[in-house]
Amino acid sequence: MPRKSFLTVPERDSIIYETHIRDFTTDPKCNFEHPGKFKGFIESGIATNFQKIAGYDYIKSLGITHIQLLPIFDFGSIDERDKSREYNWGYDPVQYNVMEGKYSCNQNDPYERINELITLVNTCHDDGIGVIMDVVYNHVHALQEFSYEKLVPYYYFRYNNGSPGNASGCGNEVASERFMVRKFIVDSLAYLTETFGFAGYRFDLMGIHDIQTMQLIKDTLTKINPNIYLYGEGWNMHTVIPDEQCAIQPNFAQIPTIGFFNDEFRNKCKQLIIGHVTSNLEDVVRELLTASNYSSPLQSIAYVSCHDNYTLFDELYYVFEEHTSDILRQMQLAYTFILLGQGVPFLHGGCEGARTKLGIENSYKSSEEINRIKYDELNYELIDFVKGLIAFRKEHHDYFFDTATDVAEYTSIKVVDNTVFYQIKDLLITINMSKDESIPVYTTQKNI
Repeated sequence: MPRKSFLTVPERDSIIYETHIRDFTTDPKCNFEHPGKFKGFIESGIATNFQKIAGYDYIKSLGITHIQLLPIFDFGSIDERDKSREYNWGYDPVQYNVMEGKYSCNQNDPYERINELITLVNTCHDDGIGVIMDVVYNHVHALQEFSYEKLVPYYYFRYNNGSPGNASGCGNEVASERFMVRKFIVDSLAYLTETFGFAGYRFDLMGIHDIQTMQLIKDTLTKINPNIYLYGEGWNMHTVIPDEQCAIQPNFAQIPTIGFFNDEFRNKCKQLIIGHVTSNLEDVVRELLTASNYSSPLQSIAYVSCHDNYTLFDELYYVFEEHTSDILRQMQLAYTFILLGQGVPFLHGGCEGARTKLGIENSYKSSEEINRIKYDELNYELIDFVKGLIAFRKEHHDYFFDTATDVAEYTSIKVVDNTVFYQIKDLLITINMSKDESIPVYTTQKNI
């Protein structure tokens, strides 16, 4: 089955939604024909017992532009032949260019999983949604069992005093700076892009990779898909190679066309919405809304939660012990900063509906019951609020910029008495940071 042409959504207009194949397709109160499968992910007409739309129709209703799928390549923590409901996110690669059979309706037919994924990507494309693949080239499931280690021992991985590097925390660290390792990673991504038509890639622990490899990936994939969007976790993992060679946030200026998860945004936004910012308030708000700590706003992935750690609702409820009545307002404020700021918005699937994992911080191998989206239990008042923000951003896309120069020229920010006055060209956005529910979280007006 051939892939269709690439989606043409510019990076500047991206609104990314992180999902997991099984999370969104295994609610037993829904009528999925293929729960937990590629086919199930794009089923239409899915509804709950209470007639709430679910699955792919639900995602489409939000208005997002990109879906980021947690790992869908062959991973080692689950035997695809096992019919049990054992669960794992899949950050333990075995074969990078082979899709995970657990998500296929026929694991015994190698072509089936390929065609099912192409159909998924094509279907999303037809609906104006690009699919981003979450890739994990920084480590493998088991070093000694990895095919390239068997072919060329001690070449594919970094070693420190005779032991495998462990920057990934998984007992091995891929040596991306070596010529043939770099070539494999670039060739793998080119194959995935050309075969399946992915709109971008999210790099797990990107800081382990070297800058030269990441730039070559960008240059190569842009020739295939000019709108390809690349971003990742730029954490400093203290690898075997020097920090100055790594694709970490302090080196953002050396790879200005690649995005980073903005943990400064994440941390300061959460501190702000719970009232823990007591000084330099205007500076904090300006940083949140203008992505001022990167070369361009396209480098800033603006988020407050992702698959790692707590959901936003759980963090507010279990960690900060906020009153439930305040949490909805606080979450509305967080999404206002994410979706009206100049960075690239990133939404953790289900959190726009106050998704809970019952206080479990790291659910990578928790049960399906913990991880799946329970559609009837989502907060639809919050969902409607987020949908309104998404619609507003898309309708006013000319007010969101792709260069720091434009941000500096066309935006200004003032904070007075806990109210943000955020001017973009002729558009004034007023953000109310108080807990007073009688006042809207944000208002907008033109021609000021």
